[in-house]
Amino acid sequence: MKQRCTKCDKLLAVGTGNFAIKCPRCKTLNQINTQQSQVKPDIDKGRRTNDG
Repeated sequence: MKQRCTKCDKLLAVGTGNFAIKCPRCKTLNQINTQQSQVKPDIDKGRRTNDG
């Protein structure tokens, strides 16, 4: 599964797991947990939501 930055959509990783990665482009800290559900940004409110 491809993991992208929630702010700038840069590809950060490929695979599954639970990790935090800082985007080298926009410096946003992305918390990723693909074992439970994928985290997606809520564009209207600027917050993350769990769709699952």
